[in-house]
Amino acid sequence: MATSLYPTNSSTLGNIEIAFFGSNFGEVGSLVIVMINGNRLKNAIRQNSTCITALSNSGVGALLPVQIIVD
Repeated sequence: MATSLYPTNSSTLGNIEIAFFGSNFGEVGSLVIVMINGNRLKNAIRQNSTCITALSNSGVGALLPVQIIVD
């Protein structure tokens, strides 16, 4: 479950690394998918059980739903 992200404010041009913080982000080698407003982000990487990073898409804005899938 994600509880916060950083940065909370950035360019809408895309390719900005976003860190998602929370808990239960799987084990080493887990498949990770991150979506904002239904659009899959690039290069989603599980850093550890509490942090996932991914690159934003262009046009992604504020106050949109985030979905994280860890398998």
